[in-house]
Amino acid sequence: MGFNMLPISQDVTSSYLWIPSCLGRFTTNSAYLAILHNDFTGKAILSPSPFWKDIWKLQLTDRLRLFLWKIAWDILPTTVRLQSIIPDYRPGFLCPLCKSGPDSLRHLFFHCHFARVVWRLSPWPLDSTTLDSSNLRDWIQIILTPGATLNIPIVDHHRFQVFATVACDLLWFHHNKALHDKNFFDARTVANLITSTFHQHCDAWLHQIDPVPEKWIRPPLHWFKINFDTAIRDSFSSQAAICRNHNGHLIKFASQIQSKCSPNKGEALAAQLAVSLASSLHLNRFILEGDSQVVILTLQDPTIVQDWRIADIITHTLDCISPGTTWSSRKVNKSTKFGAHYVAHWAAARFNSSCITTSSGFHLPHVPFVSGTDPTSTVALLLNP
Repeated sequence: MGFNMLPISQDVTSSYLWIPSCLGRFTTNSAYLAILHNDFTGKAILSPSPFWKDIWKLQLTDRLRLFLWKIAWDILPTTVRLQSIIPDYRPGFLCPLCKSGPDSLRHLFFHCHFARVVWRLSPWPLDSTTLDSSNLRDWIQIILTPGATLNIPIVDHHRFQVFATVACDLLWFHHNKALHDKNFFDARTVANLITSTFHQHCDAWLHQIDPVPEKWIRPPLHWFKINFDTAIRDSFSSQAAICRNHNGHLIKFASQIQSKCSPNKGEALAAQLAVSLASSLHLNRFILEGDSQVVILTLQDPTIVQDWRIADIITHTLDCISPGTTWSSRKVNKSTKFGAHYVAHWAAARFNSSCITTSSGFHLPHVPFVSGTDPTSTVALLLNP
């Protein structure tokens, strides 16, 4: 344990001391160093591993790389894992998908009927039970070096890595839907979805992404451009959207406060706010710009599962776009959307000081266009209403 109660004189109030720190106070840095140096009693939870860097080098989205890291540490909350941490934890023990095995990652990825069907129908028909190991890190090692264990040709290494990771990700997704929403799924349907998502990811890696503009560019004549951004705080998040016309004149901006969320979800909510702003202005030609590749790609093709946690938000956002509207979305650098960036932080600051509690949308005077940047006068006007 990191905390010890030290017996002191009865005349003095006892206090907690954080042992790994010489000052006796807890800090994130001291906890991290203590974990690395195994300063806790018992086995360290985390320790350096030679293949961590190999995970981060994989040609996968950041979320999928992080997902592999979580699998390696076995920190996804299955019943078996939670019972190893919380002895009194007693929910249903069976896998929510097949109802015939323990609710553990090893069962879900290798022995579950769903996993066996997925791998039998994969481009590499395998008996998933032969992939099982007592250590989930061995499975990650197979994904990193599929040629060494499975004799997969080197030209197929990347495709196998994409398929294996997407399969685990969507099996985990359907596991949670079955557990929390009590949904029932067909194994073949799930396998087909995994195969389809796998091909979409492979196609995305084959296509070169268009270069990201370094400067803010005015939209075409009679078009409008809406930049959006989010700011994440300890207990809440804020989103902002700014609309300008082809002259660079500021037409309207909107901000809102939501509960604390992940950066991807915050950006998705900001995109939703941007579409709401376009609807309120009755725009039939507009361009959405943000700096989240995940959100922009999902807006462009919602069938590609970039982050399943924002899928419902993106679906609702697209449903709010009026029929007959011509629109597009594009990823940009943060430097090209200072206006939306500052409005999001302005909204967060105002909310923190109890100045605003609901969404805000204000018509503002036209601000002269400054080529290549969000007009600095716009930012000054927004921050000093």
